[in-house]
This record gives sequence, structure tokens and C-alpha cells, in this order.
Amino acid sequence: MLTTGAPTCTEDVIAGAVFVVTAAYFVASWSGGVQAIGIRVWRTHVATADGCALPWPQSLLRFAIALLSSLALGLGFLLFLVDRERRGWHDLAGGSHTLRAIWLILISSSLRRLQLRRLQ
Repeated sequence: MLTTGAPTCTEDVIAGAVFVVTAAYFVASWSGGVQAIGIRVWRTHVATADGCALPWPQSLLRFAIALLSSLALGLGFLLFLVDRERRGWHDLAGGSHTLRAIWLILISSSLRRLQLRRLQ
């Protein structure tokens, strides 16, 4: 049923629940728990500067800043056009980098070589 006027309590609860589920989805995907759809399609990975998964507090901060970037008409996302490392507000605040799959392969193979050297 279409209503007009002020939102009802039920609509507020539903909107809040949608927000919480959305935040949980992105925080979990950036923290390495699950893969977001875009991450799978573009074969990228959000990580810290050393290639590790983001801790959940950094992921939560990244989500909050991404939300602010959206509210600022996408201004925070446009920063990647001029940033040398292709990072937006949310990446700078969260200390994150978006890595392509080829970089993940190179990092993991380098780490394996280091581990093998330590074992010898």
C-alpha cells in the first residue's frame, strides 16, 4: 500500500535493517570473510598496503567514508582520477588499496618463496 506523509515506524525499522545489512555485507567482504559481487567480477581484492585483508574496524571506517562520498555527490570517488595510486576518500581513510588479481598472485608467490627460504 502506497502511503504519503511521514514514514511510519515500520518503514524506519526496515530502512535501518537494510542499512545494517548493507554495511555488514561490505565490511565482511572487505575484511576477507566473503567476496562481494564486484570483487569477483573485476577480479580485485581490497587489502592493506602489505596485501593483507583489512581488519574489520578499518573496513567499517571505509564503509562510513564511502557513504559520505556518496552523500557528497560522488566527490570522494572522483579523487581516484587524480590520485597516483587510484584511491578515493574511503581508501585513504581506511588505509586500503584495491589490488588486481595479478598482484595477488605475485604477492602470494613472493610470500611462499620467503617462507621456503626461512625453512631451509
